Amino acid sequence: IPRADDAAARTVPERTGTGTPRHPGSGWRGRVIAVTGPGGTGTSTVAMGLAQYAAADPRHLGLVLLADLALHAEQAMLHDADDVIPGLPELVAAHRGGVPAVSEIRRLVHEVPERGYHLLFGVRRHREWTALRARAVAASLDSLRRSYRLVVADVDPDVEGEADTGSIEVEDRNVLARTAVLGADRVVVVGMPGPKGLHATVRLIGELTEAGVAPGAITPVLNRVGRSPARRAALARDLATLLDPVLDGRSIAPPLLLGEVRGLDALVHDARPLPDAWCRRLGPVVASVAAGAEAAPAAATSDQTHRIRPGTLGIGRRVLGTGS
Repeated sequence: IPRADDAAARTVPERTGTGTPRHPGSGWRGRVIAVTGPGGTGTSTVAMGLAQYAAADPRHLGLVLLADLALHAEQAMLHDADDVIPGLPELVAAHRGGVPAVSEIRRLVHEVPERGYHLLFGVRRHREWTALRARAVAASLDSLRRSYRLVVADVDPDVEGEADTGSIEVEDRNVLARTAVLGADRVVVVGMPGPKGLHATVRLIGELTEAGVAPGAITPVLNRVGRSPARRAALARDLATLLDPVLDGRSIAPPLLLGEVRGLDALVHDARPLPDAWCRRLGPVVASVAAGAEAAPAAATSDQTHRIRPGTLGIGRRVLGTGS
């Protein structure tokens, strides 16, 4: 089963006999793409498409991770997993007393062989945010970057912090989203066409820039757009017009326009790969961060990454591998 090779493992600290980790230092780190958007826009589907597209590159074999960092985590359901342990809570807990080795990190993820990537399950209940501490979350994301060439993070659109609200509790609740977007190399904002969809997309981009995300690191993605070239051009113009006062002259990546995925429910139901042509539309996002990941170590075969046994939903052929 693909995992980071021993050379990669030697670049990170191993625990000493006393349980005290050596500092990870400033070695190689993979890239992070954070995917967010208002509810119902297809954020989780776009995150899956990005991970599938990147994993199809032979250079990324076994080194692409889809991490569910949403408080209402749904990637386990979308991958039809019957056991959501281990996952994000175990990853964060492992960083409370030190920095685990790469081999330990990769024992906490699950293989999705049909789509080529690995998957980190999210929290089991929304209220589990109360057990997530900012330092441990930041260390966890750093460990994922030490273990993978590319991490695609599915995150919530709520990024308010104490400076915005006067409440440290709000910042603590939003720690997953804030850590992901502020540490990402590229932030993908998924929106919908139409007045309400464009308004919500622009509002979220404004909130991200206020939180500290550089406008140049943001790529808008409008999902479920029709095929009409005139309609697509009009949407791009309308989005640029609405963004102009929000960005105050600062530049942003041009929007990507995605069509409808035909039979999406059936693909999820049967746990099949998403259409290659649709995933290729997301290629510019991966290309924008790929240059910094070229120094990543090659993958190797090992038994550290384990497959999970799917299936309490009773739905067709599964993407996830069987056994453990």
